[in-house]
Amino acid sequence: MANPIDGFSVDPAELNYIGQDLQRPECILAERDGSLWVADARGGVVHIQPDGSQRIITQSVAGDFADASDEAKRFTEGTLPNGLAFAENGDILISNFGTDLLEVMTREGETRTLYDRIDGQPIGKVNFVLRDSKNRIWITVSTRVKNWMDAAISRIKDGYVALVDERGIRIVADGFAFTNEIRLDAAEEWLYVVETTGRRVTRLRVAPDGELSQRETYGPEDTGGLHRRHRLRCLRQPLGHPHPARPAVRHHARGRSADYSRRHQSGASRGLFRGFRGRPGDARAHAGLRRQRGHLDGQHHLR
Repeated sequence: MANPIDGFSVDPAELNYIGQDLQRPECILAERDGSLWVADARGGVVHIQPDGSQRIITQSVAGDFADASDEAKRFTEGTLPNGLAFAENGDILISNFGTDLLEVMTREGETRTLYDRIDGQPIGKVNFVLRDSKNRIWITVSTRVKNWMDAAISRIKDGYVALVDERGIRIVADGFAFTNEIRLDAAEEWLYVVETTGRRVTRLRVAPDGELSQRETYGPEDTGGLHRRHRLRCLRQPLGHPHPARPAVRHHARGRSADYSRRHQSGASRGLFRGFRGRPGDARAHAGLRRQRGHLDGQHHLR
């Protein structure tokens, strides 16, 4: 099967801004009608309609992020919605990186905690959430260290991946260096895991019962420096039908994406996107490009 990302690049002139006065729009969900649901540091999500109108949806608006006196307080105290996924009924699953909770919020803003502990211990810094075609919920925990900045500096390997199914919540893989985003391939046979301070992408074979095995590095063993402008952050599936063996990898804040395949063992990568700088507070314009050329279903697969 041809890889739809081969030959793909982004012209900055094609990009446009979406959203106004957003606070840390870390994750974006798109619906078939073109509306967007954007994580917001005020404690919920911003719903952006196709006509550009928007509203904040949250149980109570928090000002901790905007009013913090320093960066440490801004990112380690108070609510901080990070990853989003649609629940089966249309509610929004939220990995709250500030309160260390996996939450679910209705589209009217009513929020409840799904999980705050695992194996009798605090769950840790819940970074990302993903729902698969079997209605199982996958989450990543970057670290169990409360001040995650300390964990990032030390490069501690206490991150893990957990699975929620009919058996409850359990850890299915651990020992990651600051676990960030995860993605399943189209057949849901492989799980791809970003290790931010490990500077690599790891993948694992997914068994029918959700157990993981055959752990291996996918692509280069080391994607580059640990400078804050060159952090390995997230995985994106190609526009169009997702290719089962080749996610796109984004290096945060360098205006750069790369396409890794198993042949890139030397650390080489191909740039897909350069030269765009967004305005602070705006949702990244790649959401607008995605709306034009593809859309996401409930499992985050581009169709």
